[in-house]
This record gives sequence, C-alpha cells and structure tokens, in this order.
Amino acid sequence: MAEELVFLTNDTEFEDHPADYRAQVVISRVPQRLPTTRRVEIWFGALEGFLKAKPAGRLFDLHENGEITEWTIHERR
Repeated sequence: MAEELVFLTNDTEFEDHPADYRAQVVISRVPQRLPTTRRVEIWFGALEGFLKAKPAGRLFDLHENGEITEWTIHERR
C-alpha cells in the first residue's frame, strides 16, 4: 500500500482500494481461456508501454488487445 510500484493482478478485489493507495494497480481482463504464453505476451507488451508512458493514475484495466485504460476513482462520502 505504501510502495510506489505497478501491481498486475487478475483479482478484481483491487477495484476497491483506497484513493491514497500509492501503488498503481493494473487489473488484467485478458481471458483465462487464452494460452498462458499468449497472456504473458499481452501482459509484458502492455506493461512495457505502460512503464514508458508513466501515467499518473492509480487503477487501470488491461484489455485483451493489450490496451491499458485508466479508471476514474471517486472518494466515498
């Protein structure tokens, strides 16, 4: 929670993390039905571009086409 890192996960529980979370979370929406080697290719390719771009957001989705899109996080009242 306190580290500045990029965390790639399939675990959707990370969708509900605190707004002050320092790590960037990328939730993979790449289907499990794809062969492992293909999923790894997608993950590595997407993360390579992500790390070069250095987006400022905290929560992202990684799609099957390798695109990473940012979420908009709203604080709960």
